[in-house]
Amino acid sequence: MCTILKHLSKEGQVIISTHSHIFVDQADATYLLVKENGETKVKMPESDEDKKFLKEILDELGIAPSDLYLTNGIIFVEGISDVEILKTFANAIFQNWDAYNIAIISIGGSDIKHQRPDVLLKVNPNIAVILDSDVKSETSDLPEEKKELK
Repeated sequence: MCTILKHLSKEGQVIISTHSHIFVDQADATYLLVKENGETKVKMPESDEDKKFLKEILDELGIAPSDLYLTNGIIFVEGISDVEILKTFANAIFQNWDAYNIAIISIGGSDIKHQRPDVLLKVNPNIAVILDSDVKSETSDLPEEKKELK
């Protein structure tokens, strides 16, 4: 259906009023219509990276981040061993860690140049990234790609 509507939009404007996150995810432009004091207002994102706008959409649709990504939050770490270590710590610190429904996901090792925070925030607005510093001594600087992601 999304493909058909996108095709039709090349011929003219297509406006969809929906509560379906599928259309929100596929849309080229998304606007949030809310009723305030009996009046309908249109809210538009200031930029594609606008985290607040995404949260408003999720709240307005009545869905949690877990509905979109099957978790309430995500912690990105560098490697597979980091996933296991962090899970072990979390289970030791929190009696009911699984109840928080937070995924711990490896971003593929120390080569993080391909990671873009703006894209990660679109996956789930409740993210954290934990990286090894990879510095050789206390006076060493953090690698440039890790400074960027930070």
